[in-house]
Amino acid sequence: MKFKTDAAVISLIAVGHALSHFLQLAMPPLFPLMREGLGVSYAALGFVLALFYAMSALLQPFAGFVVDRYGGRAVLLGGIALMCAGTLVSGLADGIAVLALGAALAGVGNSVFHPADFSILNARVTRERLGYAFSIHSVAGSIGFDLLRHFAPGFFSNSIVAYTLSVIVSILALFLFLISAYYRLPNTALTMTEVLPGAIFATVALESTFQVLPIYLRLSKHVPALQAFGGPAILLVWLYVMANVIVFGAEVNWWRARRGAREQPAHGASAATSTRSPAPPRSGSARRG
Repeated sequence: MKFKTDAAVISLIAVGHALSHFLQLAMPPLFPLMREGLGVSYAALGFVLALFYAMSALLQPFAGFVVDRYGGRAVLLGGIALMCAGTLVSGLADGIAVLALGAALAGVGNSVFHPADFSILNARVTRERLGYAFSIHSVAGSIGFDLLRHFAPGFFSNSIVAYTLSVIVSILALFLFLISAYYRLPNTALTMTEVLPGAIFATVALESTFQVLPIYLRLSKHVPALQAFGGPAILLVWLYVMANVIVFGAEVNWWRARRGAREQPAHGASAATSTRSPAPPRSGSARRG
């Protein structure tokens, strides 16, 4: 049983580490498109990438102290949330300043991976398997870099594959963020099963809004009425919708928990009634018989 637990922990940490390395180098192949779309130089884009790695490297020692204070799991989830926020900011960038802000946020989030990963492995994996765990963790990062080298040309030669990958990564990031928020933030202790429905609902709804916004931006170039509405206005509306979707996902979890609490006493009462022995006949009716 302990072997299965160790294997699950090592596999989960290794896959997360591989994906983090895979996504770290996903930006450079996009430089030609970003240079044309944003009107910036390759030197500016190189500075953005250097900023990401500088933030990640310089803050790793500080991240280690934070992990010692708050625990590996909480800090790792916070780092993933920061990387998601940085990616979102970079996706909405219209110039080098906002792009640099997104890279800085993602770099801060990326800085927690090694300290948090090693803390979790130390706490959850048995002593005799720690060497294997650290080795698999290191090799997984290199595999992540190698996978990008093999797959990047195919992504840009096939727009369908690139779009599908972006949707899958976005859904996974949203789901991890939402299920972590619904599990950690409420005042009441909840299980993963209880927060799963709201996280699934909010993930699907938010991903739908992510796909609708680019359609609006493309249409606004050809429809004057949409241009008059303005980009900042639609961004505010989009953020408002996102906030309400996240809150509504929490309401879904609350509604299911309340419904389950109502059904449990009812089942208990019916079970007690079925096991109760029948009442004896009245004495008067016995005499009449």
